[in-house]
Amino acid sequence: MIKEAELHAQRDQDRKALIDVRNAADTTIYSIEKSLDEYRSKIPAAVASEIGSALADLRKEMTGDDIERIKSKLDAANKAVSRIGQQMAGGSAGSQGGGDQTPEAEYEEVKK
Repeated sequence: MIKEAELHAQRDQDRKALIDVRNAADTTIYSIEKSLDEYRSKIPAAVASEIGSALADLRKEMTGDDIERIKSKLDAANKAVSRIGQQMAGGSAGSQGGGDQTPEAEYEEVKK
């Protein structure tokens, strides 16, 4: 009877983990779609297509029960959407020489 209770508890934990990862994926999909809609006209079509493909893969994987595969597709979608930021910053890291580049800025002190 104790083993049965432990098995039931493990199933509950597994179910909760699956629900949590699916909720995280849903939230991420919503956020990525919002970003894609906002920046679609400012990014190359290939980048938009890559992001759309990553979202489709994530949606497809969410229908299954493999938590690790869902997490993998979630990571891939997040990496794909990061390309929006790269494009807004002036292109891919490769076209910037691959290093950290901080834009120069001039600041003026405001007297109160």
